[in-house]
Formats: sequence, structure tokens, C-alpha cells
Amino acid sequence: QLPQYANALLEFDSTVANGTSVEEMFVMRGHVEDWWKAIQEASMPAAAELLYSATDAQLDQFSEQMEKDTQKYVKPYIKLTLDQRRERWAKEYREGMEYFLGRLTPEQKKMIAGFSVRFTPDERPWVEYRRRYGAELIAVVRRRGSFAEFNITFRDMAFNRERWHGEVYQ
Repeated sequence: QLPQYANALLEFDSTVANGTSVEEMFVMRGHVEDWWKAIQEASMPAAAELLYSATDAQLDQFSEQMEKDTQKYVKPYIKLTLDQRRERWAKEYREGMEYFLGRLTPEQKKMIAGFSVRFTPDERPWVEYRRRYGAELIAVVRRRGSFAEFNITFRDMAFNRERWHGEVYQ
């Protein structure tokens, strides 16, 4: 999968160098989603066996590391005021769009500024989702049921994470 993914990214990079259409962006999104599913499929057997074999101490470490990673992600945002967070979102969004579309027009920059006023920060709901999902995953391993049962549950969790999303993401 990796060679196909790398080649497609190179092609996509050359396509977007001179700007791209919304349709092309949706096509690329579809490719990325398909690759992600293929990567998940390929990694599931090994991940399931390793998680199933995890000791209680390893599960404690998993939980601690997940929390550290979560806090690291939200740290740059959590202390910002709403206006500061919206400004940062607009900057990051503009930079992301310029990466794909090239230089934005003044009208497009105004559009992003307008979107930013309506932006609702989602760090806290994301943290809550991540904690719910991680706690459930650890609980499933700690049940120490059969591997077949765990494998089915783990696979279901991996491919249906939205069940742990809160109201913000529904």
C-alpha cells in the first residue's frame, strides 16, 4: 500500500501546485479514506493480538500515554480566549487551504474570516471522546474474554469510532 500511497501523493502534489478544484479535493479525500481503511485492515490482526496479550501494567501505561498525548495536543489551544482560538483556527485553516489550492484570493481570505466567527472550538469534546474511547478499549482488554470475542469487539471499535463521539460530533 505504501508505494501506491506515496505515488498518489506525488501526483496530488503536482496537481495542486497550480491550484485544484473542489471536485479534485473530494476525489483525493476518497483515496485517503480508502487507504486508511486498507491500512486498518492490514494492521488489525497484529494490533489485536498485541492488545489482547497486554498485561495490566502495559494497559496502565497505555492509558497514561494516551492522556499525555491528549494533553500535548490541546495544550496550544486550551488557554486561548474564544477570539484568540478563532484567529488561530483561521490562520491554520488558511495555511491548510493554501497548501492545497495555492495562494488564496482576497475574497477567499474574507470567506475564511467569516467562517472563523462561526467556529466553535472542539478541543474539549475531542478530549472527552478520546478518553471515552480509550477507557472502553482498555476495559474490553481487561475483561480477558476469549480472543475471538475480543477480536470482534476490537475490530468493531476500530471501524466505528463515531459511537464514542459526543453531541458536538453527532
